[in-house]
Amino acid sequence: MSGHFWRLGRNRLEWGIDSAEDRELLADFLESEQARQRRLLDGHSREEFEFLTDVLQFCDVLSLYLCCGATQDVEFSQRFGARPIRLRREAARSPDQAVVCHFEPSPFAAGGVDLAVMARRYPPARQPGTITLPFLLW
Repeated sequence: MSGHFWRLGRNRLEWGIDSAEDRELLADFLESEQARQRRLLDGHSREEFEFLTDVLQFCDVLSLYLCCGATQDVEFSQRFGARPIRLRREAARSPDQAVVCHFEPSPFAAGGVDLAVMARRYPPARQPGTITLPFLLW
């Protein structure tokens, strides 16, 4: 998670939209996270750390996409190999049926992944509580 938040902080700092005080806080955060990463790397390579951070960021972006209600196909900025990862969606035939998502190329092992995401509707529906958003990822 350290690498994930460091990347988010670095991007925010590069935008140059914050006050001088906030930029100083971001710079302090980035410096402390770099020191933390050096401690965490003990016995691990920088390449392994960067790869695992890439995977975490892909999962973060994927979960945001799946939960946002988007229905169009998408291409992710993360790459595992030479090609970008694209997601094609097939519409669910009924509200209780899983949405089928096909990745090209697939980041998963053969056979795909059955995934359900617990979520709350916003704005709240007439019936409060959580819903399950089922997805099949191939």
